[in-house]
Order: sequence, then structure tokens, then C-alpha cells
Amino acid sequence: MRRAVEAGVTFFDTADMYSDGAGEEITGRLLAKLFARRDDYVLATKVYFPTGPGPNDRGLSRKHRVHATTRSPPGYGKRAAC
Repeated sequence: MRRAVEAGVTFFDTADMYSDGAGEEITGRLLAKLFARRDDYVLATKVYFPTGPGPNDRGLSRKHRVHATTRSPPGYGKRAAC
């Protein structure tokens, strides 16, 4: 990721389903170290695929989308899912 940032990459994509959200947490921590300001990069995420066993842990229900976009890992910043 450091090499990508050094090459000028500012757009990063992840999803809440990767490793039960651990991918987002790791990405958020790394980006917070690599960029001086949160406004210096774009971080995209996706919601839909299962993140748990319950009926609201998957799909595009309002509950799942709101939960996915309001629980921000440290360093991640605010999120919006499209």
C-alpha cells in the first residue's frame, strides 16, 4: 500500500465482508499513517454480502446499510455506501 501511495494512488476499495471487517480496520489504520489528512484519499466500501449469521447481517436492508456505514473502525473516517 505504501508503494501505491508513493506512486500517487489515492483511491482504495474494500468491503465489510473481508475477514469480518478486519480488512477495513487494517486499511483504515494504514491509510491514517500514510496520509496526513483524511481528505487526501478516497476510501470506498461495499455492503451486501453476509457479515454474520442474522437476517440483518446481509443484503441491502436499511438496518444493514446503516450499521455498515456508521460503524467506522479507528482511522477510517466517515463512510457512505452506494
